[in-house]
Amino acid sequence: MLLFYMHNGLMEVRRVKVLLVNGSPHQKGCIYTALSEVAASLNEESIETDFYWIGNKPIGGCIGCYGISNRLIWRWPFSIPKNRIANKG
Repeated sequence: MLLFYMHNGLMEVRRVKVLLVNGSPHQKGCIYTALSEVAASLNEESIETDFYWIGNKPIGGCIGCYGISNRLIWRWPFSIPKNRIANKG
């Protein structure tokens, strides 16, 4: 699907693609099934989809330290390598 919008007075076109992130420890479990239904609906509307499974290794959650919001330069806070996700799109 193509998205048309105005930016600085110029018409721009972007291709729309949705990354569906499965955070379940089970790669093909219930979350995958639900995301597959979402993907099917999006594909019917000509919107490309791609799946990304985070994996079954522990990922630390937010501990409410405000560390990210207090930094002037944002850093990737997760143990997952950023390029594993960036290369999906």
